[in-house]
Amino acid sequence: MTRSFDLDVYTFADVGFMTYTDAKNVERILLPRGDAGLGAAFTIKRFGPLRGIKPLVIRFDVPFFVSNPNASESYFKFRWLIGINRVF
Repeated sequence: MTRSFDLDVYTFADVGFMTYTDAKNVERILLPRGDAGLGAAFTIKRFGPLRGIKPLVIRFDVPFFVSNPNASESYFKFRWLIGINRVF
């Protein structure tokens, strides 16, 4: 018999580029943006008598570093994100 719940703790880092089209219809590339931090994923694998339901994943991510697109904010600041399911 498998466990009904699972808890995964992880670190993450992500860097990427964004593009936009200016008023003259020229595509521009912004400087790279990134973030890094800690996260946790709580998974409910079984729902009692309901058998064909996919597992439910509730994520809690805390990025400690976020590259600064807005000069009025700090790179290091307490931020958090709650998400349902995963894309990876």
